[in-house]
Amino acid sequence: MPRKPKRKKETEIEKRAKDFAEEIEAIGKRFHKRMERKHKQWEREWEGWWFRTLGFIGPLIRSIFGIIFLVFGIWLLNWINIPMGSNFISRLTNFIFTNLHWFFAFFVFSNYTEYFSKRYKKSYWIISPLTTSIGIVIVLWICVWLLNIINASVGSSVIASVSNFLYSNLAGILFLFLILGYAFVIIRILIMRPLVVNMKKSKKVKRLYRSGKDKILGGVCGGIAEYFNVDPTIIRVLWVLWFLAFGSGILAYIIAWIIIPRNPKHKWK
Repeated sequence: MPRKPKRKKETEIEKRAKDFAEEIEAIGKRFHKRMERKHKQWEREWEGWWFRTLGFIGPLIRSIFGIIFLVFGIWLLNWINIPMGSNFISRLTNFIFTNLHWFFAFFVFSNYTEYFSKRYKKSYWIISPLTTSIGIVIVLWICVWLLNIINASVGSSVIASVSNFLYSNLAGILFLFLILGYAFVIIRILIMRPLVVNMKKSKKVKRLYRSGKDKILGGVCGGIAEYFNVDPTIIRVLWVLWFLAFGSGILAYIIAWIIIPRNPKHKWK
């Protein structure tokens, strides 16, 4: 049997160097955590001062400053592009400058969305899916134009197809995210909150069964409704929306039908 090579003993200098490196690393981590706490504290103080001082006109002022910086960025890009002569930069700055009013509207929308989400935390959930969906569609619209600008230089049929698809389906994308957003809100309010309350009341594990009392086909939706103590119609509507949005609702229902056992307390026909 070949002998294992003996491990060299760590010298005193190597040991001290290792200890020193570990101490420096620990100091760096403490410094990073301290600076992160300071940064968060500064952000809270700054936002608090901003909202207290400027109030409702604060988002409008931020939007004006945002559009001023955007105009300055356009000027800077054009100045840099003088010796370069890049068609891409020229098209990009021309697109931004032509649509400055839309960019200003986007700044106003995003800043007031942030303002209302902090000012009215308890009731903002009502319009949260709508504002999120509009923001996503605006970002996609900007991406479509950027793809068109890139494609003007590249000439790719794939990029053209992607941009045309996104542009022609912006309304559908808005509607899809709106449905998913409000479905998530309904799930959070009608399902997740009762679930959390039930988990706090009882530490026993609750079994999920298919319902024999409230069933149309296999009792899957009725069983889920009984588990979360909600109206089974809501579960069925969400399942139909899942099928319409992604097309996998039927397959998921069949899998759930196979996996979830029948409730032994119910009579099955």
